[in-house]
Amino acid sequence: MLPIVQLRQVTRDDIRRIADWLGDEEVASSWFGHYACGDPVHRGYEPLLMLNSSSEDWVRVFSHNRGHLIFSIYAQKEGHIGECQAVFDEHGDVEMSLLIGRRDLWQRGYGASAAIQLLDRIFYDYNIEQAWVSVPQDNTAALRLFTRLGFAPISEAYMCTAMSGGRLRATTLVLQSAEYQSRQLQPLVGQETLSPIVTVTGMPGSGSEVVAAEIARLIKAKFVDRDLIEALSIKLGRSVGEIQGLEAAFTSIWARMLRAMLAPWERYGAMDHSAELMGVIPTELYLDSEPLDYLTKEEYLVGLSSVIRESVANAPVVLHEYGAPHFLPEDRPTFHVFVDMPTELRAQKAQLEEGFSMEDARRILRRTDREFISMHKNLLGAHPLSNTRYDMTVNMNRLSVESAARMVSGAMVRSARVRRAAQRTLQPA
Repeated sequence: MLPIVQLRQVTRDDIRRIADWLGDEEVASSWFGHYACGDPVHRGYEPLLMLNSSSEDWVRVFSHNRGHLIFSIYAQKEGHIGECQAVFDEHGDVEMSLLIGRRDLWQRGYGASAAIQLLDRIFYDYNIEQAWVSVPQDNTAALRLFTRLGFAPISEAYMCTAMSGGRLRATTLVLQSAEYQSRQLQPLVGQETLSPIVTVTGMPGSGSEVVAAEIARLIKAKFVDRDLIEALSIKLGRSVGEIQGLEAAFTSIWARMLRAMLAPWERYGAMDHSAELMGVIPTELYLDSEPLDYLTKEEYLVGLSSVIRESVANAPVVLHEYGAPHFLPEDRPTFHVFVDMPTELRAQKAQLEEGFSMEDARRILRRTDREFISMHKNLLGAHPLSNTRYDMTVNMNRLSVESAARMVSGAMVRSARVRRAAQRTLQPA
């Protein structure tokens, strides 16, 4: 199991240690690349100069340089142990470099743990498609590390003639975002004591169902959506129309009032749901008949809970729309996502996809939003806009479906790591 590390903002004390480490020839030779094949490459700043730099220069190098990320690597017990960097190139990719300055911690997984932390930031926070490293071929430990992380060699290049007379060459290795996510998510799905359940909720027109399906594809999970209604229909022995009718009855205050008025009579057949069309049907007509069997809210909820629990049993699942926590098993790890999109963007989407005018699209969305919230609150028992329900909110304002799904999968990986770290901490020594 890899040790726990953190990537932190660089301090002047960190720089002092970096300068000391780079004064050690063996440590310096492990830093990727060489100036004139003799001095270690240290991109972004010169350690000895930065020790006495002004506050403005410090902020410019370490805080406001969006094309160059520099982090100090801290271990849980050992403190500051190294540094890693990410340089955004002209192609929109990122070049990585990594140094573990503490020689006593080499070959113990700290470099791998720091590289994973940096890759998480590159792929999940910055939505980069490809990361790459250029490693001198004499640095076999670094080549082995990045190969194990999934990097694949694509080219070799001559660097220079070393002072010893030999020709120094470097290997360039690349890692695609999709490949990294696949490698990171497989342990999440395969090594959890119990498989994760992901719930995705979003306002009508937000594209939450497409995002949910993409998340399911990424983590190789079963996608469960409105097909729950068909399973519920079979479970209850009711028609899909009956179930949809009950759901519709909780979408407005007038429908709820009518439902409440009818509730005491439903099991006795005193009124029919079509009374507004047919008028009240006298009770005496039913005295010699079997009572009508209307679907009730209680029956619906018990059946829905049962169907959901069966759907998520013993497998990773992405559940769209019906993700209220009280429907889910308490002994399974869960991750709840809300997909957000501004009303105006949803209206534009409806205009493009359905051919509505913007005025009609806005009006329809206002109505469907009210109905959506009302059904969740009054039938499913959970307000869909309550922030306390969700582990993550994804704003689709400027994100593609693929990018949103990658962000969620990345957050899931981090959540799983935190959960495992907490479990390790609680285990007796």
